[in-house]
Order: sequence, then structure tokens, then C-alpha cells
Amino acid sequence: MQRGATESCAFLPTARRDFGSAPTSSTRPERPGRIPIGERMLPAEDPGTFVSPGGSWSEAPSPSLPCVGIAVFHSFGQAEAEWRKAQDHCDCYGFQTFDWLSTWHETIGIVERIVPQIVRVADADGSTLMLLPLGIQRRLGLSHLVFLGGGTTDYNAPIIRADFAASLDPDAADALIARILKQLPDVDVVALDRMPVVIDGVANALAHLRGAEHVSNAWVATLGETFADFKKRRSAKFFKKAAGMQRRLAEMGATELCLADTPEAVADIMQAFVRQKRRRLQEIGSPDLFARPGHLRFYKAMAERHRDTGFIQLSALRVGETIVATHWGMVFRNRIYWLMPTYETGEWARLSVGRLLMQRLVEWGIARRIKYFDLTIGDEEYKRLWADHTMPLHACVRGVTVRGKVYQAIRLTVGHLKALVARSERLRSIARGLAPPRGFRRPAAE
Repeated sequence: MQRGATESCAFLPTARRDFGSAPTSSTRPERPGRIPIGERMLPAEDPGTFVSPGGSWSEAPSPSLPCVGIAVFHSFGQAEAEWRKAQDHCDCYGFQTFDWLSTWHETIGIVERIVPQIVRVADADGSTLMLLPLGIQRRLGLSHLVFLGGGTTDYNAPIIRADFAASLDPDAADALIARILKQLPDVDVVALDRMPVVIDGVANALAHLRGAEHVSNAWVATLGETFADFKKRRSAKFFKKAAGMQRRLAEMGATELCLADTPEAVADIMQAFVRQKRRRLQEIGSPDLFARPGHLRFYKAMAERHRDTGFIQLSALRVGETIVATHWGMVFRNRIYWLMPTYETGEWARLSVGRLLMQRLVEWGIARRIKYFDLTIGDEEYKRLWADHTMPLHACVRGVTVRGKVYQAIRLTVGHLKALVARSERLRSIARGLAPPRGFRRPAAE
């Protein structure tokens, strides 16, 4: 164990002890416990509140909980070696990689005073079964146990071995979290949000913790063998209109997909990306994302550090010499993550240049035999035109102390009120009338 980490002294009792050896190949061949994802559109259920209805973490070990040891690392340096091995041999999303979360903490997490509590769960042979990237943050006078990654991270999940994931039912997952809490500093609230129900095809038991609720959806497109096949599974009218837009763009100049693979290209596209994103946020009356401490540093650092690896894909659509649309995204394993698109306004917007850039990236992924184009979190209407299935995201907020339970009860009440408003057009109209106008800023406190 590395210096500075803490570890539980005993393994958790269970009748199940043997999970086999960890796979040796970073390609992670298909293993038992994986959940096939079909090509049919799954229903986008109406999300409820994300606050658990009640209860506390169980102290009683579940009979189905495997025999495991728990270590807690308090810095990224302590955890790096085990973390990188785990992400090579276990299932995870790109959001849980060491490079993503260590850069996030370096630029944003430290500013937000989030203290890492990186939990490694191992079997009796010392092989990593699960790595859980957690942190403790003070909010509203309470200490919250949260996932590392904050708002930049669309999916929160452990890095987990498929066979261990298959062994965890909700009771076992609840018991495991209870045991983990004993190894951590005291917290008032456990707030685990944006948890996908599967982790790259493997069931995520944490998404089904007692009291967890479905709060939103992610939308995913299966790419297939050819772009022609991809189009056949979608609206012919949609792609006919897109072809017309492409012809009009071609009349204005040569169109080209550009991937930032040099320092000059990164700087050029990042400049357009930040300018276009800021303009769009201002148009819709939203705060400037890049004015938040550390955020611009995060996006720039990731683009600059990973221009050679392709992990972060900074791309642009050029018409002649003009950058008319950009995208800051990620490519990890069998998945392209569509994260932050931007586009120019005016005539360029009317020509759907953002949609054309997305299409070019879909074609790029198909040519490289990438399996999924992940449009991630959010129920924007355009995603329905591209995706062929959804992935529910769950959240669980549970009070641990008396103060935490009061907080939980208040959040539950607020959540119910929001759900009531969402179901009533009359209440939505009243809420819109009470809301401040777009662009309104409260005066600074004197």
C-alpha cells in the first residue's frame, strides 16, 4: 500500500470468495456479466426527484457481499498507479479515467475545496475489484460525500470489474457503501448523482442503492458498419434536409473537418470554441461557464495535453478559412462523447453547421469502427433524431447525521414541488412569471 493511504484491517465476510484473476489485456474482451445494448429506442421515463425517501446506511453485511479489502487514498499521486491499472483492466467511462479526474481536481476541484477520498476495493489476492473516485465537500455548512468531477462530468460511476459488478445486488452495494463510510471522515450527507445504470455494458449496482431515483437520461447512437446503414435507421427527411444544407455550404466554400493535432490548431480552435460558447450562453441568458474558477483552465489543459493521444477530440468545421462550428469532446475505447458543441450565429446557424459537424464526426467514428456516438446527458429534442437508445441516470441523496437528515427532508420537499410544477402547465406559467428576466443579475452584496 502506498504511503498516506488507509486500509481496512479485515476482509468482509461472505460465502463467495473467488472472482478469478483480473484480465491481463487492456482491450477487455467480452466477459460474463455484460448487458447487451440493443438498437431499439428505450422509453425516456419521466424522472422523479433525486432525493432518497428516507433511511440510513445499513450496518449489517449482506450475505451476498464478496470478501473484499478497502483502501482509501487521499491524493491522486497516491492512487495513480493502482488507478491506471484498474482503468486498463476494468469497465469504466472516459469520465472516470485518471487523466480526466486528476486534471479536473488540479484546475477546479482544488478551487472548490473538494478533498479526495479515492476508494479502492480489492480481493484477497490484492486485485482491484472497484475504484470509487469520491471526495468530501463543504456546502451549506454540511459535509457532503460526492463523486469527483463536478459539473464537467456527465456520468458518475466506479471503475469496476465485470465479475465483481455481477456479484453485487442492491443490498450488497448498500452494505459495501456502509463499510466504506466507516473508513472515511464523518460526513453529513451522501450525495451520489448522475449514476448510469450500466457501466460500458456492465450493471451498475450503485445506481440501484436503496432510495436511488431515476433523474435524467443519456442518449446514445449505435454507429454500425457504414454511414448508409446509419441513415437507413433514421429519418430520411432529416438527412435529405441536411444534404440540402451541405450543398448550400459547398457553394460558399470548401467544407473541411479539422481535428486539432498541433499546438497551433489547438490554440486556433479553442479560441473559436470559447468565443462561440460564450456568445451562445449570453443569448440564452445563462452564466458564463468559463468565468467560473478553473473551468477555462480545465478545458484548455485537457485539449493541450491530449492532442496527440486523441483522448480529447477538439474539432472544427471550416468553410473556406472560417471556423463555423466546433466541438470539444472525448474518444475513449468504443465511444465518441459529444460534449460541448458550438457554432457561429446568423446565416451559419440557419445552415445548421453544428448538425453538419456532428454528422462528419459520426462518419469519422464509423470509418474507425467505433461502436457508439454518445450524446450524454440531457433530453434536448435533436438527440432523438440521432440516438437509438437511452440510458437512465440515477441519483441518491441520503442524510447520515441528524443535520444531514434535515437537509434530506428539505431537498425531498423541494423535489416534490418541482415535480408538481413540471406536471402542471398552470404552475409552470406562474413560475415563469416569478422568475427574473433573462440576463438579470442580482446586485452584489455591500
